[in-house]
Amino acid sequence: MWKIKFNHVQDLSDARFAASALAEWVGFSISGDHAMKADAIQEIISWCAGPKLILEISDESTEKINSFLDVLPVDGIECSESRINELKTAFPDVREWIILGEGPYENTSHSSNWHSHEHLVLVTPTAETAKKISNENPYGFSLNCEKELEVGKKDLSDWHDFFEELDLF
Repeated sequence: MWKIKFNHVQDLSDARFAASALAEWVGFSISGDHAMKADAIQEIISWCAGPKLILEISDESTEKINSFLDVLPVDGIECSESRINELKTAFPDVREWIILGEGPYENTSHSSNWHSHEHLVLVTPTAETAKKISNENPYGFSLNCEKELEVGKKDLSDWHDFFEELDLF
């Protein structure tokens, strides 16, 4: 079975969908367009059991990262390959490390990346992509979560088609 990570979780719908898809990880950004505050992350994870909590890091200071680690039950950190050694040294108690993946896998020309045992492949969730995953058998993949269309409304139809094609639903 593949390792699955949901990126940029924004709300409880994302987290619950990740849990129902048997995702290994749910990722929360702490800066940028998808940034979440620690209390909002805590609220979401208190209602969702299963996936491990990953902080998605870009160029944040170690002080900011530590402020999240102090209040959340973080299982791991996702960061760029260029920062991983620095952050592993700064946070030796963090158990899991994920290297930030490159842009969406949508065609077979990238198939050589699928077999890495250290990288997750970012995918666009469509039935066609799911067929490619089934044939390529990657180590794992990640999906980007989107903000709600309006309060309480989210279109998850592509995700449903994707996971149905993988026989996870």
